[in-house]
Parts: sequence; C-alpha cells; structure tokens
Amino acid sequence: MTIVFLWAIVSFYYTDSNFEESSFGLLFQTESGLIGNGILSLTVNLSVLILISLIFVMINHQFQIVKRTTWYFVGLFFIMQGSMPGGVQSFSGSTLMTLIISVCTLLLFSLYGRGNDTRKVFLIFCLLMTTSLWVVEILYFIVIFLVGCAQVKIFNFRTILASLFGIMAPMWVIAGLDWNLFFDLKIPDYSIIDIKSLLNTDHHEVLMFVLTGIIGIVFLIADMITSIGYNDARRTYNGFLSLVWIVTLMLCFVSPDTLGQYFPLLNILTSFQIAHYYASRNHGNPYMMIFILILYCMVGVWNFL
Repeated sequence: MTIVFLWAIVSFYYTDSNFEESSFGLLFQTESGLIGNGILSLTVNLSVLILISLIFVMINHQFQIVKRTTWYFVGLFFIMQGSMPGGVQSFSGSTLMTLIISVCTLLLFSLYGRGNDTRKVFLIFCLLMTTSLWVVEILYFIVIFLVGCAQVKIFNFRTILASLFGIMAPMWVIAGLDWNLFFDLKIPDYSIIDIKSLLNTDHHEVLMFVLTGIIGIVFLIADMITSIGYNDARRTYNGFLSLVWIVTLMLCFVSPDTLGQYFPLLNILTSFQIAHYYASRNHGNPYMMIFILILYCMVGVWNFL
C-alpha cells in the first residue's frame, strides 16, 4: 500500500496530464471525477480504496468465507489498482460503485436465513438506486442483488416489496424536489458485445481487462473446487462473489467505452479470489504470486511511460 501511495503521488505530479474519468449517471454527469481532479480527489480516492479493502476483510472475518483471516488481497488489490494511474488518481464513479457494492454485499451476507429483516433489504436497493444517479452502471447489479436475495434464502413477497420500495425511494425524493428532474433522467444506450468498440478502446485498459480476466478465471475455477467441501452458508457467500465477478467481466463487453468503470470492482474481487486460493492451502506456490505481481508492475510502468 505504501508503494502504491508513493506511486500515485509521483504519477499525479509527473505525468503529462492528470487522469480524467467521466461518470455518467441517470441524473448527474461529471467529466473529471466526482469531486474534481486534484490532490483532494487523490486523497479521497486512496482513502475510499482503503475502506473497500477493510470492508472485504470484515466480510471474510465475519462470515468466514476463507478458512482463516487473510490480508493477502489488500496489498494485491492496491498493486492492481496502481497499475492503472487512473485507478488511484481521481475519485470517480468506478470507486464509488465499488464502495457501494461492497457495503451492500456486507449487508446481504448478514441477512442469510433472515427473511423477516426487510429493513436491510430496503437499504441495499435504496443505496444501489441512489448511486445510479451518479453511476448508471450500477443499475445492472440491482438484478444481481435480487438473485443474491434468493441465494441467501430470503427471497419472498416481503423481500420483493422491500426491494421495490428501496428502488422507488430515490425517485420519490426526486419527485418531491422537482417533477421536472424526471425529464433530465438520462437512460444509457448500450450495444451488447461490441467487439469493434472494444478494439478501439485504450490499449492499456484492454491489456488490464485481458490480464485480470485470465487470472480471475483460473483462480475462480480453483476456488470453486475448494468450496465444494464448505458448508451451505460459505458456499452461498462464495457463489455470490463469483457471480458478481462473472457479471462484472461480462459487463466490460457491454460498454467498452466505460471499461475503466469496472476495474476497481473487478480488481478487488480478483484479488480476493487469489487470497482465497492461498489461504485455503497451507503450501501455495509463492512463485505464482510473485509472477502476478511482476506482471501488474510491468503494466504500471508501461502506463507511466
């Protein structure tokens, strides 16, 4: 983390131009991060990335997804983020979306087998829908969390009502502020599996997408084999995280123009899968981890140059 912090500061001050990532939401749109593009944005972004890591440490510790507590993925996550200067330079919609999904995942897992606790269900979908006002890509995950409700065995009529009210709540607030705001809502127009657009995307982002996708698939399969022997709750938790990872990877094809929006979420889930693999084995191959770190460091140097 310290290395990445120093790397972020150096790249922030010595690259030709600061990273700018536009965030497209249902109601709001920003061109250079959610709070501008400067030292404050850099500081907030690094702080939120730490918070995301701590949330996943809490998820793992509280629900024992991996057999023992592990911090492996925290450093790996920051290395993966640091390999793309934009991943640490600016607090954008991608970081916000990852934070909200992390919080919602923590809330969802706490509901396992508790179908009567509809307040948390309402909060989950209210958070997702509210965030979509700034980051429209998070709308896809509303469906995923509905599937997650079924996975944690709380999918019933009351849950459906709570989720619908949670989705409607931000819209109700907007209506109370000004009906005319509804006419400003912007619905994105995506073309599915647009390979031509993907090929025209920035080469650094495509390389990161391919590298993380290949590594993630390998460790996802290895972790699925390991989780067969887990109890029902732990298999459910691992299954939901795997589902989110697979959907995130597929969404990169849906809109290659916003490929960078999915990197923080893809990175934290991939790093967690790698940590799961090593923490579940007493004698994991250290050379594989070293090789992965070298690959991402090389990508980071290439981006800097």
